[in-house]
Amino acid sequence: LAAARAEYGLLETNLDMSVEDYHNSDDDDDDATTTTPLEHDSATRLVALLLSLPHGPLKYSHAMKDLVETSNNVASIAMISGQESDVAASIMCSSRSSVDS
Repeated sequence: LAAARAEYGLLETNLDMSVEDYHNSDDDDDDATTTTPLEHDSATRLVALLLSLPHGPLKYSHAMKDLVETSNNVASIAMISGQESDVAASIMCSSRSSVDS
């Protein structure tokens, strides 16, 4: 965490990060999660998908220098448990444009 704060702390002055212990559903903790880690192949495919998604400015304005006209942001990723051992990832992206069309 110290390295990330050193790298981004001047730019992101309100940056707040934390690391929490993973709790397995077998634990006695009432707040225990029932999420199990992805298998290696599934995790590799998910990361490859995330890396392929557009993130950040996609197009700049021709009329105004340095104005981002269109951008996309990978906003959140949530794992959704299905029936039996099925698990899916829900990926939410936020797209913005300064153009109405």
